Amino acid sequence: MGKVFVKLLFISLVILSIAFILITTFVSSIFSRQFIDIKFNELQNEAEVINYCLNISTQSSDHNILTSIVISAAGRNNAEVWLVDNDGNITEIANKNSVETVNSKVDGEAADIFESVKSGETIKRIGSFGSRTKSTVMTYGTKLTINGEDAGVLFINADLFDLQTYLNSITGQVILSAIVSLAVAIILIYCMAQYFTKPIVLMNKGAKKFAKGNFDVYIDINQNDEVGQLADSFNMMAKELKNLDDNRKRFISDVSHELRAPLAAIQGYIQGMNDGMIEEKDYHKYMDIVLSETHRLNNLINDILDLSQIDSGTYPFHAKTFDIIPLVKKIAKIFEGAASAKSIEIVVEELEEKLLVLGDEDRIAQVISNFLDNAIKYSEDNGIVRILVFKKDNIAYVEVKDKGKGLSEADCENIWQPFFQVDKARTPGNIRGTGLGLFIAKSILEQHEGEIGVLSTLGQGSTLYFTLPCGNENIEDED
Repeated sequence: MGKVFVKLLFISLVILSIAFILITTFVSSIFSRQFIDIKFNELQNEAEVINYCLNISTQSSDHNILTSIVISAAGRNNAEVWLVDNDGNITEIANKNSVETVNSKVDGEAADIFESVKSGETIKRIGSFGSRTKSTVMTYGTKLTINGEDAGVLFINADLFDLQTYLNSITGQVILSAIVSLAVAIILIYCMAQYFTKPIVLMNKGAKKFAKGNFDVYIDINQNDEVGQLADSFNMMAKELKNLDDNRKRFISDVSHELRAPLAAIQGYIQGMNDGMIEEKDYHKYMDIVLSETHRLNNLINDILDLSQIDSGTYPFHAKTFDIIPLVKKIAKIFEGAASAKSIEIVVEELEEKLLVLGDEDRIAQVISNFLDNAIKYSEDNGIVRILVFKKDNIAYVEVKDKGKGLSEADCENIWQPFFQVDKARTPGNIRGTGLGLFIAKSILEQHEGEIGVLSTLGQGSTLYFTLPCGNENIEDED
């Protein structure tokens, strides 16, 4: 029972309780008003009957009919019926048992009400009525007429016992319904609270596992609402964290392997020289191998530092507008030595006289160098490497094509992964790349929001390409 579950349950119960109280009050008020209206209509009907019988008894001189009708009316309504003459004297008061002849005047507030009724107003009120009435009653007052002439005033004072009984019955039914509804609501709220808090509880447990380095977590929640979406996002995060952790472990393993091979070679050759196992006349040969391995170590360390800067977001990036064609020609010139060693010709085909792009010139130079180095490395001797530069739809394209062995479909997907090398040979002294160049190139192009890719067919060579947004001379440099 987490705190969220308790809070959700408590708030729901409070809201339901307030709602039930308001509903009970509202319903009781409606039924009370309805009952009062019905009761006053009944008293009005009784008054009309009494007035009618009063006319009949006067004409026939039979007062017993009137007495019987008045007593019946008083009994049906649990009321007292007052007959008051025009001078305000109470002549008769009837209850459910008898008719009492009295000789007293209406007093207090009842006297004012009498004057109002005498003047022709019909009174419907709830409250006390003169000194003779000690409790709160429902009073209906109307003027009496006999043969068209004023004959006094009729008051019917009904006890509120029926109203109270009725309201108690209604209130009891409402409260009973509320209790049953509240009990059902509690069960539903309990189930709903568990339904909504279960993913949160599971995600909390998953987060605790994350804190301990365990990313193999999956929250199994089949909900299509916001909570379900949160659970899906949590699972996606867990998957990404697991991938990152796996990549980190693989990266450490690959770095360790890449460092171990050249270090072992360097150590072996130097140890052999030191122990006299290598003849002095061969020192120059093996020192070249050691130097080559140190170059490889240096390149590997530089690439790892670049990766660290890319991951931390501190990789130098200074965007500006520059002409990419001279840059391509410059890099091609630099690689002429490596190409001539394999009798490879580098051909630059620029379809534009000038092609301005927006980007970091040093980083783009790094990408082009990496592409060209790969093309030369995997091309057959006496081959040709073409660099094509052109513009399409305000996008600059740079393609580096070789006529090497080409790549399989799987290799085309994997060459962007760190430490992936198509050439798996690990012969000490054989100058190879670090396997990080294309991964760094991809990261650089992502910073430029450009596209990078490869097109290749086994036996027919490969084409590495990237794109950059075209720039113009009016665009200011960006950091």
